[in-house]
Amino acid sequence: MNTENFHLIYLYQDTRFQNFLSQFPHKLSDQMGNPLSTLSEEFLTNEVDHEISLPDKKSVGTLSCNQEDLAFLSTYVEHELKRFLDAETLPYYEKIALLLQEDIEGLFFSLTESGTQLKKILERTAYLLKSVLLLETVVFFSLDEDSSLRLVAGISPEGPLRENPDVQDEALRIALHAFKNRGPTICHDAEKDEVARSFQNRIKSKNFASFPILFNGEIIGALCLLNKLDHGFESEDLNTIQRFLPVLSQVMGTTYIETSMESIRKTSSHLSRYLSKRIVKNIELAGSGELGGVQKHVVVLFSDIRSFTSLSEGLNPSLLVSLLNYYFDKMGTIIEKYKGTLDKLVGDLVMVVWNIPNDQPDPEFLAVKTAVEMQKVVKRDVVPYWKDQGVAHPFGVGIGINSGPAVVGNLGSSHFMNYTVIGDTINTAQRLEAKAGAGEIWLSDSVWKKVDGKVPKADRIEQNIQLKGKEKAATAHVLIPKW
Repeated sequence: MNTENFHLIYLYQDTRFQNFLSQFPHKLSDQMGNPLSTLSEEFLTNEVDHEISLPDKKSVGTLSCNQEDLAFLSTYVEHELKRFLDAETLPYYEKIALLLQEDIEGLFFSLTESGTQLKKILERTAYLLKSVLLLETVVFFSLDEDSSLRLVAGISPEGPLRENPDVQDEALRIALHAFKNRGPTICHDAEKDEVARSFQNRIKSKNFASFPILFNGEIIGALCLLNKLDHGFESEDLNTIQRFLPVLSQVMGTTYIETSMESIRKTSSHLSRYLSKRIVKNIELAGSGELGGVQKHVVVLFSDIRSFTSLSEGLNPSLLVSLLNYYFDKMGTIIEKYKGTLDKLVGDLVMVVWNIPNDQPDPEFLAVKTAVEMQKVVKRDVVPYWKDQGVAHPFGVGIGINSGPAVVGNLGSSHFMNYTVIGDTINTAQRLEAKAGAGEIWLSDSVWKKVDGKVPKADRIEQNIQLKGKEKAATAHVLIPKW
């Protein structure tokens, strides 16, 4: 083996060597001072240092131990070092690639199994790469939710990369180059290579390499290496790095999925405060938000507070918002109970739809049960609460329900869309609601035919109703729930 390229970590990979050292308090460091092994450091009461050298006297590291263990341990290390060098038959770069791959695999999976955070795993890996490949700087970036690269971990000659913003910025520029090209960015000599000139003299490193980190075909991060100390990046070095990239991809990919799922859960939680939970769930399952719609049978309910404008006159705006929030909270609970999809809130108006996004059994009955309970809760809870808050004038809610065909889907533009329903069925439901008095529920013929016999007999029937925008007269079956 060419001892010029030897690194102490090669010997430390030997399990027998590790097990032997683990019997003694010690510290083992490479020639650059990077710690390779530390055990029971607090028991180093009379610590001495022993320089570890190759046969050609080249120093490759330091062993620190207690004075009484020095003669024995130093002899053992020298013996194992000679044995390792004598037995070494693999070509240098093949060996280093294999050792690096095995070591990082072991590091990744031992730390991930113990629940160690990704940042800590990558910090340890950065030290390992820096030591084995003789690099000044190693940086890991991950892809953020906004598709930008974010520093996760890194090490520079001055220590953690976060303490060196200039080097951090330089690494980011190089990593972005690899990210945009979806392939490695390699510079063997910054003074001569064309790739260095593309950065317009904003790169101070003598040589550098950056690799996009892919997981299932998607870029999830980047690795950036600056200033290889012994020479520029040769093909063997790049092959070595490529050997462990799949392991890095697997570990970062697992974290990427977990982070993405957590982001989806948070987004879903936020969306469900603006949209019906059923719509949010449908968006999640569909996976895409394409414009378009389908025609299907729907049941639509409109409700509106009667004389709301006069009721709200003179009220403090913050009090008005508080009163409406109390009302909407009560109505929302009922809508969820009977599996309705809250389509919109406009002022004091509420629009609810059934049989979307998926078909439901007996949607007309669900809508009527919702309306009946809404009227009871308004009289029992909302009116007394508003009265306690200073709204002395009694009020009520009018409700209209209709069923029939409608277009259902994502309507709008490529920049903004709304999952909703449109069509004559919806217009008719709103016209019925406009006719209903306080405390009344007006049902169209199409709804009544589906619920007749399942709900109390209509309190009255309104015939020959002229609805706005309709030529044909309509009939409404009116329910006035008693509470």
